[in-house]
Amino acid sequence: MNNFGKWDYCLPTKIIFGENQLEKVGIEAKRFGKKVFLVTGKASMKKSGVTDQVLKIIGKEGIEVTLYDAVESNPSTDTIDR
Repeated sequence: MNNFGKWDYCLPTKIIFGENQLEKVGIEAKRFGKKVFLVTGKASMKKSGVTDQVLKIIGKEGIEVTLYDAVESNPSTDTIDR
């Protein structure tokens, strides 16, 4: 007999893809509550303007956003701990 026992694992994922679909991010976030913790990388999302756009869209739904935008490629354990 193995030491793993019995267990179930479920990781539901919803992917919304297509032109102008970013506009739905606020409505989707609102389904989960009144606060959002948004985690992004250090540069590309910010440079492209996507981060500001997402913050604006989520804000329109009256959701409080905490932004953490210091995740490097292949994040270190120090980044994860922060």
